[in-house]
Amino acid sequence: MNRITEARWLRQWLGLWLFVALAACGTEPAPVAPTVRHGDLHGFVYPPNSIRTVTATSSAGDVSSVAPDPTTGDFTFFKLVLGVYTLHAVAAPGFVTPAYGYFAYVETGGRNQAGGIYARSTATGSVSGQVDPVGAVTLVTATGSSGAAAVTPEARLGVFILDNLVPGPYTLTFTPASGYAPPPARPISVMGGTTTSVGVIQVR
Repeated sequence: MNRITEARWLRQWLGLWLFVALAACGTEPAPVAPTVRHGDLHGFVYPPNSIRTVTATSSAGDVSSVAPDPTTGDFTFFKLVLGVYTLHAVAAPGFVTPAYGYFAYVETGGRNQAGGIYARSTATGSVSGQVDPVGAVTLVTATGSSGAAAVTPEARLGVFILDNLVPGPYTLTFTPASGYAPPPARPISVMGGTTTSVGVIQVR
């Protein structure tokens, strides 16, 4: 190796060493992402003015309360510890407080969805039941002095519910599907703030 080649090789080696040394000095440890410990929980009530307060209780027993927006029905719990919560609602005057709680999950650091909470007016009632076999009835009609309401039973289970009925006596009639005989009409009484169940309607 002549002196020119040797000098060139030495300069290249020194340059590489200097580059590696400078890079090593400037290297910083990768930032560690912060651990997410809290999240928000958003939901709504319907009708918007039906619920006075919503309370969220964690599995550890921590309790938080919010008042839904009276115009939109929206509510949000901010910075809840991640985990499972049970939501309970207190109805406003003129509505019935839901008899059971709603489960909600705060799983992320962003906005978690709690879904909807529904309250029934004390001024109206409802009628529920089930058709057997499923599909044997195409329409259930409740006829009273204030008018009539009709609904099609649910396709998978045959369940039906008639909502927002003015309290008073009604007659339930059933429109059968092709190949079935109409079940006998049923007299019922609807009370405000309650659901009257007629049980299972057998169709032949």
